[in-house]
Amino acid sequence: MLKASAQASLAGRIVKETFAGTYTVDSACTFSMSYTVGLLPDRWKGMIIDNGGGAYVMHASPAGAAVAGTLSAMQ
Repeated sequence: MLKASAQASLAGRIVKETFAGTYTVDSACTFSMSYTVGLLPDRWKGMIIDNGGGAYVMHASPAGAAVAGTLSAMQ
């Protein structure tokens, strides 16, 4: 189970989003996570790096999405 919160800028307005979903991690440390924000389903794929200290991520759906980045563990 995945539970998270984030801040997003929607048309210049900062809003807090909370969401829940699922994720899987395989033996090669690649992962897929799916969740819904409001009525919109989202899916991300990526690779865990730095012995679990971060991840490279890519927005996989909905179609037309063009987001990629790096996640880092907070100390």
